[in-house]
Amino acid sequence: MALIGSSALLSSACGSSAADDERLGPLGAPFAIGGGPLGDAAPVAGTAPLPRDYASDVQLTPVAHRPKVAASGLTKVSGWLNTTRPFTGEELEGRIVVVDFWTAGCVNCIHVAPTLEALGQKHQNDPLVILGVHAQKFTADAPPEVVRVQMQELGITHPVALDPEHQVLDDWDVAGWPTLFVIDARGRVVKKLGGEPALETLDGIVESALHEQAAEGGLATEALGFLGHEKDPSSPLATPEKIIALPDGFAIADSGHDRLVLADAAGALLDVVGNGSAGASDGPFPSAAFSAPKGLAVDGDVLYVADTANHRIRAVDRKAHSVTTLAGTGQRGDVLNGGGPALTTALASPWDVAWVAGRLFIANAGTHQIATYDPKTQTLAAFAGNGHEGLVDGPKDQAEFAQPSGLASDGTSLYVADAESSSIRKIDLVTNEVTTLIGEGLFAWGDSVGPAGSAKLQHPQGIALLGNRLFIADTYNSKLKALDLSAAVVAEIAGGGTPPWFFYPGGLAPFGAGGELLVADTQHDAIVRVDPTGASEPKRWDLIGLSPP
Repeated sequence: MALIGSSALLSSACGSSAADDERLGPLGAPFAIGGGPLGDAAPVAGTAPLPRDYASDVQLTPVAHRPKVAASGLTKVSGWLNTTRPFTGEELEGRIVVVDFWTAGCVNCIHVAPTLEALGQKHQNDPLVILGVHAQKFTADAPPEVVRVQMQELGITHPVALDPEHQVLDDWDVAGWPTLFVIDARGRVVKKLGGEPALETLDGIVESALHEQAAEGGLATEALGFLGHEKDPSSPLATPEKIIALPDGFAIADSGHDRLVLADAAGALLDVVGNGSAGASDGPFPSAAFSAPKGLAVDGDVLYVADTANHRIRAVDRKAHSVTTLAGTGQRGDVLNGGGPALTTALASPWDVAWVAGRLFIANAGTHQIATYDPKTQTLAAFAGNGHEGLVDGPKDQAEFAQPSGLASDGTSLYVADAESSSIRKIDLVTNEVTTLIGEGLFAWGDSVGPAGSAKLQHPQGIALLGNRLFIADTYNSKLKALDLSAAVVAEIAGGGTPPWFFYPGGLAPFGAGGELLVADTQHDAIVRVDPTGASEPKRWDLIGLSPP
């Protein structure tokens, strides 16, 4: 995803007399707001702001040079999530507002979500309101129910408006995701930031904007009365992202519950790894903690885990019943150049892993790269991708990927589900050349089969290799497809239906000797058993003895 570059902060200067006159008038609404609730949110009690002294460490753009937000404000949205009733711009009077334009599935937007949550927590007693505007890249991400699930998975608690027609996106002159605006109490843009601003950067701007408004007066003192949180029905599994076959059954990344589930071939519960609360602690199964774990790989008794939101790789020793951190620092890393000791080298949203010939390959989605972990030397190294987001083939060090999210290998090639380019890539582990099997670019997606060169996918996140067929979780099309590697032809295996069989499937695993598959049907909170021959319809594969944490 192309990001908007952020400019340097402008130096402080005195405002014009016209600006000074404006500051003396009543505040009113910073901008207009339209639309009502689209979901079923439970009320959340707002906090009345408490007066305090605000810091002014950041020199803000001079008042006279601040542009007003678009005249239409947020009136063109189709509605809101995390709100209990319609609200107006007047209810935001006397508040600093942060507006985040984002799209589900974008790894950079995923990284910004916890930053905004931390900003909200820090300023929970201040007159600050954070609003999201979801303007989807992929058409499959437009429906409110899809956005709601994504919000729950990312832990987004602030109100989010939906902009399915991109009217607000265009009016606000947003050219990429994520883009954030910090807006003063008079509806002027203090700062427009693209990419992934650090919490310290955002906090400094907000704090200084609060200081400025406090000096003028008029900061809000009443709690907001429209806040809500979308209800999250409990189920044994919550957004399971990946699944892998084990010698005695299967391991499931129960991502929404921050844990792993181990079951036998009949679906009977064998064990649960993790306490069900987000965290990063190692140790025995019951006390260990993960944060939105996704990719899984197995080597003997060791289960490797891409602990995505922790930016770490973990090892689950199934004999010792213990969890150990192998790689990552817990902080989001930058582009990998070379490598280093695994525990001091930062990763960025590792999405999947694959064990191949003594090495663990890692889909490091946040930097659009493939990395490797060597258990003998306990080191991490960049393997493929130069860190630029794109779809470029060639030597692995010069190739470009776009949020790689699924891995599979036959020992001589590594196949990659490259989500943001809606493509399937292949890395030859002998020649180190990268080629594209399906896909054309960052903004070329669809839903079609036939010759691989013209077939279209939409944000695929999982793949599994069975013989000469590469099965694909065509995630945003909510379908299962297969690429015949010899004939270079793509066929649809399962999906569609009324209601649809799948809702954003994420991971695949071979099931039994008959060539069947188990599919992590992520947004249906379920595992589905699929016969690729079509002899029988997909059916839910229930887990026996599993309860929510």
